[in-house]
Amino acid sequence: MGSVALLAAGIFLLLRHGASEEAAQRAKAERDFALRTAGSPRPLTATVKRCTASMRARRRERTRRAEGLPGGGAGSAQRELYREVEAAAASQDWERARKLLDTLTPVHTYYGEKAAEKASAITAGYVNLHVAAAAMMKGKDNAGCLAEAQLALAANPESADARSLADACKAPP
Repeated sequence: MGSVALLAAGIFLLLRHGASEEAAQRAKAERDFALRTAGSPRPLTATVKRCTASMRARRRERTRRAEGLPGGGAGSAQRELYREVEAAAASQDWERARKLLDTLTPVHTYYGEKAAEKASAITAGYVNLHVAAAAMMKGKDNAGCLAEAQLALAANPESADARSLADACKAPP
């Protein structure tokens, strides 16, 4: 009986040793494969390209934000202001358009320049609004007429209509 136990222990140790050798060989093969694929030029090149593209995109985004171009963080607020200027001008709300224009044009960015291009049309609409209001008040409310004419002259000192209305409203009835 002792020999049977000794024989069983020997077989157990022999099989166990073989299984651990097989597991060690599998682990070594997996490690070699991982090292080969990690060291190959393809994955490294793709990773470098992705990193480079990402850095370029971040740099472009920072530049856009600094310059206020579309797509940037600071530019988005200016884009919204510009859209409001356009909407106010389209609805002929010249008072609001002029206030927004005065906010946006001093900023020398993409949207500031686009708003400056519309400044003459908005100013003309603003002046015409106040000239019309002054003309309606002429003879009835000379103080109001003069105030409206002065608002028009403040926006455009070269307006002949505003100047003539201001003179007419100053004269006593």
